[in-house]
Amino acid sequence: MANWYRKFILLFKSEKRLGANQIIDHYAWQNIEAMKSRMIDSDTCSIIDTIIQAHPYLLDDTQRDEPINPLMDYEPRRIRNLYTHLTTLQREFIGQSELSFYHAILIVLLRRRFQPEKTFQIFTHLWQTQTDYLMDNLSLRWIASACDTFIDFDPKPTRKAILLNIITLINTVKVYETQQYLCRSSASLDEEKSAILYAHHKPLYAGLTYFRLGKDDTLKHMRERYQHFYAEDPFSTTLLLKVFARLHDQPSAFTTLKQLHKDEKSAWW
Repeated sequence: MANWYRKFILLFKSEKRLGANQIIDHYAWQNIEAMKSRMIDSDTCSIIDTIIQAHPYLLDDTQRDEPINPLMDYEPRRIRNLYTHLTTLQREFIGQSELSFYHAILIVLLRRRFQPEKTFQIFTHLWQTQTDYLMDNLSLRWIASACDTFIDFDPKPTRKAILLNIITLINTVKVYETQQYLCRSSASLDEEKSAILYAHHKPLYAGLTYFRLGKDDTLKHMRERYQHFYAEDPFSTTLLLKVFARLHDQPSAFTTLKQLHKDEKSAWW
């Protein structure tokens, strides 16, 4: 497809959501059991690849040709084009099922606010009908992302509150694992290890990563989700936020990350 056509399309549609309809339509006809058995690999075409082959203008042709390390190079906020984002994300799912990848795609579409009511219905139905499969096959990273998605889009305050416990638990573990990694051999910070975490994400376990020093926005988003509970229970939310703040006044791992943080926009305290 000529480059001029792509430019013409982008006059009327956002690149963040360009071609999202094709994704929803293609997956709507897929058999769930077949998606469980179909593995993502570097040679087999996924449904995303099939859509791109039929509509090449959907992909940003300025994307890099060299191999991409998802943990080091995958920064969702920086990849505006939806299909460039998804082809990058797909590399993370090599060796996993198309259903697991589809679950991640739905989260991406929701974060990009594509038809949120319809897409969240599809996402909820997938979890209601495939709970055991998803819990057994998704990494903790993607289970946490699913919890974040329910917290952001589900209308049930009790469900939001319970799932936020999962996010708090995982993030607290990540905070302390990061501090332990930085100070494993002594009480002082290891400058070489600090440089690694300033440079990129480093794998931890179960799909999780250590905190990215300097600009990680995970705790900022967690605190914002805490704040959303003001509407339901101002008293309890006030206590929660005050305890969270006081942890940053103590010699805690939260304080360590605070001291190493550099980006004002993602500050959480």
